Amino acid sequence: MNKRFLIYFFITFFISFIANAYNNIYITGETNSRIISRNGGLASFLELPIDKSKDLVVDTGNILFPNRFTFHDNGEQVFKLYKDAGFALTVMSNHDFDFGVDNMKGFTRYIDFISANYSNLDPYKIVDVSGIKVAFIGMTKEDLDTITKCDLSKEFCSSNSIERLKDTIKELSDKCQSIILLSNETPERTIQIVSKLNGIDHVFVVSKNKYSSILYKKMVLKNDCVINLIPEGFTHVYKGKKTSDNKIDFKLLPIKKASITTVKKLEALFPKEKVITINNKQTLVNKCFDYLSEKTNADVIIFNQGIINPEAESLKEFIKYDGNLHLIMVNGKELKKAASQEFFYFYGIKDGKIYGRKIIDDHNYRVLINDYSFNGGDGFEIKNTLIRKNIIKSYKSELIDKYDDVLISKRLDKKYILNKNQFFLSYSQFDLTGNSSAYNGVSELTGAEKEDYRFEYKVNFKRESKNALFNNDTEFYYEKTDGVNNERSILIQSKYDIKKKNLVFFQKINTSLLENASGDKTTNYRLSIGKMLKKELYAGLSYQQVFPENGADANYGLTLTWDSPVKLNMGVLWKRYIDLFYSKTGDEYYEGQLKTSFSIPFYKKINLEMSYERFLVYDDSIGDDAGNSKYFLGVNYSFKTEDFIR
Repeated sequence: MNKRFLIYFFITFFISFIANAYNNIYITGETNSRIISRNGGLASFLELPIDKSKDLVVDTGNILFPNRFTFHDNGEQVFKLYKDAGFALTVMSNHDFDFGVDNMKGFTRYIDFISANYSNLDPYKIVDVSGIKVAFIGMTKEDLDTITKCDLSKEFCSSNSIERLKDTIKELSDKCQSIILLSNETPERTIQIVSKLNGIDHVFVVSKNKYSSILYKKMVLKNDCVINLIPEGFTHVYKGKKTSDNKIDFKLLPIKKASITTVKKLEALFPKEKVITINNKQTLVNKCFDYLSEKTNADVIIFNQGIINPEAESLKEFIKYDGNLHLIMVNGKELKKAASQEFFYFYGIKDGKIYGRKIIDDHNYRVLINDYSFNGGDGFEIKNTLIRKNIIKSYKSELIDKYDDVLISKRLDKKYILNKNQFFLSYSQFDLTGNSSAYNGVSELTGAEKEDYRFEYKVNFKRESKNALFNNDTEFYYEKTDGVNNERSILIQSKYDIKKKNLVFFQKINTSLLENASGDKTTNYRLSIGKMLKKELYAGLSYQQVFPENGADANYGLTLTWDSPVKLNMGVLWKRYIDLFYSKTGDEYYEGQLKTSFSIPFYKKINLEMSYERFLVYDDSIGDDAGNSKYFLGVNYSFKTEDFIR
């Protein structure tokens, strides 16, 4: 009885040993559910001479991927095919959770998942390869929580990668003869971690670079660990087998293009999808963003790059993920900072500009962002103010349902309205020169020096498109000269910039109401129109009239304006302005105005301002000239309210 039992035990053990012993190891990485691909893919892999009973296939992670092969059943068919192809082991990775945590857990009935640095999974698996005990350790990306769309904290908790790997290697020291690390981390981070460890023989990690014989030579670290880079795209596979010195040696092999028979066989397993009816896939990417921009009135759209597959042949594969879109407000400084982050689409921004216009730090922009990026997916960071959450629900369904509208979408000629507000309060000395007693009948002004107070409010209005710019400055001010007069004035200056023709036209309306000490009121109205001769220099025609007329003729003449603000060091703004007017309608009339000022930053939005103004006039009707000089010292407070709309 005992003899029969021993014979039965040894036969069972031998059969078990043979059944679990492998001749070869095949290692892939980032296969991303590429069932049928132009180069490689599972279709090509199925045609390799692999004996499923004697060869082991393992993967470094991301077998699953949202595409036309996974959308209809959340990847169920794909995992069945991978199991049938001989895949037995993979590393837990971010795309495993693209269809939810429960969905990922269901895949474990097809393929074993391992990870040493996350809980609730086996850290390793030991297999026999031609009599050599080989342990495969899995290493998952450390930031898995931030790059998946699921809350993993209840199921899988991360731990320190280096410490967990040290513990795992120590545990395996007397259980196996060779340790292989399957890494789902980046090559850089993988090497950084492995260089601090001892006992690992081989590391397999995916590189984002295309295959080249120079780049993919084996790299040996100082601790004798061999780094094996796997080309992305399921185009190559590593094959490992036992050598004469009882070690496992690996070679990188290309995967040939699959036969038509295999491709058709696999195609029959998946439902047919609506084929994209546009030749240029990148054009369709832009049209999708154009459509969303038009629908939400957004200046910039932010998506993580994994959201779109420009190489897709069907709509469902083209838009890989679904989710909601939020509309946020972001200032220019923060937007420029955010745009420096990799792996994200910033539609509307090119070469540091939004639709060809420089991004201004303290302007606010309307940004449409998908919920994955909004919630910090892939480590994305941006400071913002939420305008409307879920402005579009299920953007994937929206783009597919409105596909015909998407195809005819065009980039909008974006126009903006920008308001800038500025208050100015000043005190000045008013120095009068010339025989002004005869001018306008204000005897109190003769050769006197008076105190003068001014309150000023300025507002700027812009409307810009791709081909033109309208810029309007409106200035209101109230000025009181002690014991002399009160003046209320409105100045409206507009510029029309036709970009394509390189033409700039201007219009200026100046209306002032002067009330002297006797209560007499005089209104001076002046209209000027013309064009820019060169930068900062404008010439045109002017019409000027005084009300009540009291026999005064209207003046028609020529005007010349030079307006040239200059920014100096330390935030100082130097404004320079000269305006000349000449008329010979009836009596000869000259008028000239010179303004220069320095605005010096003082505290936050408050500036100290010093200015000098010189006004001269000659009127042939009185046969003399008059003029005055003003020296201003005041404070300037600026604030801005921006509204960006089309």
